[in-house]
Amino acid sequence: MDERTYAMVFESQAKSSIMREVWQEAYGDDYPAQADPASFVTSTDLARIEAALRLGADQDLVDLGCGAGGPGAHVARSLGARLTGIDPNPVALDFARLRQLATLVAGSRFERGDFAETGLPDGFAGGVMSTDALLFAPDLAAAFREAARICRPGGVMAFTTFELREPSPSLGGIGPILDYRPHLESAGFSIEVYEETPDWEPRMRAVFSGLLDRRDQITAELGEEVARLTLAWATIRPDELPDSRRVLAVARRS
Repeated sequence: MDERTYAMVFESQAKSSIMREVWQEAYGDDYPAQADPASFVTSTDLARIEAALRLGADQDLVDLGCGAGGPGAHVARSLGARLTGIDPNPVALDFARLRQLATLVAGSRFERGDFAETGLPDGFAGGVMSTDALLFAPDLAAAFREAARICRPGGVMAFTTFELREPSPSLGGIGPILDYRPHLESAGFSIEVYEETPDWEPRMRAVFSGLLDRRDQITAELGEEVARLTLAWATIRPDELPDSRRVLAVARRS
């Protein structure tokens, strides 16, 4: 997907009330409506990330692949931390600035950058987080080296992401990604938690089924082109799930 198409899809989906309704039905009480996520992150995931980071007021938190900023902003507000969201997509960053900055600690910001080159100083952050985004890093080893560089010694990186045993056509052919732990350890992190998140597969299947059941509403709300791409993803991705695993990781910078 080229940058123009990605921006168009992101903007349309970010405004979609039907997609929020589908996620809410699939996730029930574990849907983090207050974070307005554009991923499969849950309220439980965010609570665990928040507890792992243990940042105090006015400390710096970096959200890698922040998208429209909702999950990172939710965690930062709960902790009283100053947030820096990093994402390569300018449309996502515009949404983040519009929706999040007014409610965050002064000095919070959303900046264009990528996983391997954030533009932040060495030891900048007390903690680093990411939700369902690291699998899209073009170079995972470089991404974790960058996370280690910007995280102060003793700081924590906490994230959710997907392992992929086979390349994923529905995700642009990325993969395989068998295990993130070797990249964490090589970058200088000590792993404290690395585990499969509960009930991720049935919930994802419920989301995809809900999208396909609302095909006409999705098309009317998103438009023909974005709806076609969204529904194609909802059709193809379920068949890939047996070769996937969604994990939550917590690692400390040595």
